Amino acid sequence: MGVHGLWTHLKPNVTTESLTALALDGRYTTGHPPFRPFVIGVDISVWFEQCQQVARGRAHAQSGQNPPLRTFIFRTARLVSFPVQVVFAYDGLKCPALKRGRKWFMAEGEAEAELAAMNRTGTIDAVMTDDSDVFAFGGRLVL
Repeated sequence: MGVHGLWTHLKPNVTTESLTALALDGRYTTGHPPFRPFVIGVDISVWFEQCQQVARGRAHAQSGQNPPLRTFIFRTARLVSFPVQVVFAYDGLKCPALKRGRKWFMAEGEAEAELAAMNRTGTIDAVMTDDSDVFAFGGRLVL
């Protein structure tokens, strides 16, 4: 769902940095091992909706028998090719009915709210979502 117009409002404050640089910045140069990896929480509810949209549109002839699954696998493979640890979160039963659709878990409510809370407390370093609600819930670093 998101907050209508929030991405446009935030655009002047956006900075762009490679995921590798972000994940490695200062992480292995200070302190002593074992080093904590850069952890990204992914709002998988949004990914599943986007993957289903692939099936609704015109699929490429080479996309195989299950384009949504293929899209999900390619996104996941690309993400884990970076020096990061990934945590997937799904919308749970307490999320608004309009949105219902481990390292993974089922959030009590909205996945982006749970990920924002984990980002605030330092459990994860960044949140990957297209849902701008993450800012309303206190997310600090959003990819």
